[in-house]
Amino acid sequence: WHETLKDEARKAIADPSDVLNLGAWAPLSAFYEPPMKGTLVQLVKGTMVEVELPALDKMRTDTLDRSITPIWIAECVHMTGYYILARWCGAKQADEGYFWVHSASATVHKVGYTEVNKSSGYALVPPFEMFFIETVSGWQDLLNQRVRYTIGEHFELRGTEISRNKFQVGERVEMIHYESYVLCPALIEKVLGRRVLLDYSRSDMEKADLIEKEEFWRDMNDDL
Repeated sequence: WHETLKDEARKAIADPSDVLNLGAWAPLSAFYEPPMKGTLVQLVKGTMVEVELPALDKMRTDTLDRSITPIWIAECVHMTGYYILARWCGAKQADEGYFWVHSASATVHKVGYTEVNKSSGYALVPPFEMFFIETVSGWQDLLNQRVRYTIGEHFELRGTEISRNKFQVGERVEMIHYESYVLCPALIEKVLGRRVLLDYSRSDMEKADLIEKEEFWRDMNDDL
């Protein structure tokens, strides 16, 4: 199975080399607090998502009205870091329907997103090369059979997790200094996404000889 997975991944990213080894890439769960971890850990093999068709798909360029945003359902096959190796639902051939998509992409949604937003022009439409495989009722029956597990409602808010920070510039925090292991106060000078720039100063320390004035970045979920 692992060799098959690598072969399909090579085809999806048009890389025929033997260098690609999906098993050698660290999963998101290997990191203590990566951005969006709580949202993305639910993207396991078999999870179904809705993905907007690529801009160059003929359903968008030649077939549908430009006011329509076509979306189709795909199954998560594998996840490497933030990238999902997915496969369009209904693909028949062994090497058909695989593609990579970033999990934070605005084109990826939970199943049900299209139905809720159909008044805004979203519609469930299979990719052009698969469109004539089934009738409309056949596609509906297939989706009813295949879609069993999708992601939670809060998935659509995942982008805000990157920019939301619980600290503000000017606030003071305490943390263990990485060299002296002394609990020391620090001033937050900058906030960038989930990162904060901390300023340590002698004037804030009782044991001034243990630390020079310095600045460095930390994640907001570090021990602050």
